[in-house]
Amino acid sequence: MKVIYRMQFMWLRDKAVLSEIAKFAQDREVKFTVHQDLSDRSRDFGYRKQRFQYSQSVVDTLETLGYPERAVSLFIGFNKEELKEYSGFWKQALLRTGCRDMEVDFDGLWKGQDLVWDVDMQEHIGAAFDIADTIAKFLETKHGLSPQIVFSGSKGFHVWLHHSEAETLVSKISPHWRKTYGNRDDPIRYRSKLYRTVVEQVSEEAEFSIGYLDLAPIQRSGIIRCPYAIHPKTGQIVWPLSQQERQSLRKLVDTNYEVSLWEVVTTIHPWTTENQTEGTEYEQMAIHPFSKVFQRGFPAWSELNL
Repeated sequence: MKVIYRMQFMWLRDKAVLSEIAKFAQDREVKFTVHQDLSDRSRDFGYRKQRFQYSQSVVDTLETLGYPERAVSLFIGFNKEELKEYSGFWKQALLRTGCRDMEVDFDGLWKGQDLVWDVDMQEHIGAAFDIADTIAKFLETKHGLSPQIVFSGSKGFHVWLHHSEAETLVSKISPHWRKTYGNRDDPIRYRSKLYRTVVEQVSEEAEFSIGYLDLAPIQRSGIIRCPYAIHPKTGQIVWPLSQQERQSLRKLVDTNYEVSLWEVVTTIHPWTTENQTEGTEYEQMAIHPFSKVFQRGFPAWSELNL
């Protein structure tokens, strides 16, 4: 247990984990949120508009923010003004005219935007998985796409669609969107509006029932929890599901729709150990060996080199 605990404590310092996080951060905006007191979210503070190129940048920033003594959430975005001195530059870079004034290639800077369905059922994780799985199966069977389901680390799941496939899906609904996108000064806002239409339409066609679908991640300034980071409330890992893990969860939920979060995480991960985040709901966390994380990425995308 002592050896496993040491590995667990080092989860966000391990090179395999940091390498996977850095891969996601390279082409996306990063936001860190520090939770000084998990029972009082009004004391949270953080900053965003970061772009990381190296895994060491992630651990250096975490240590600067006081991790692991203080819980830290890690998000990635697809933009608020916490960093005022950087905000002006960031806003300018969001516009074609702004990039032109800075002599920056807009389309080279903003290469694409992944599309995400954020399914969060606070009191029913079994229902959350069932909905996410339904959306993913619909995208696979109806549109021939390769969605990736990600466990949020708490009571929900995220269904990711790679930006190239997201654009393919958008083109089915709005065939001439690319021309309009190329003529807009604020094309990211325009694309986000199209994404909202796509998310709502697919959700309706997939025929699932949910009272509220969080559209925040696909907004112009939207963010989502970073894969392989740790959820500060539960101390569980934000984990991209393999097809085998997805099938195992499907069997679990089919057997007992009222599953607990702990049943979900122990179905996904082979190991359990003491939780590294103090003040969480769980004394233990579930983990994978680092060797299984190395170059894992998004399993649903890896086979297609997306």
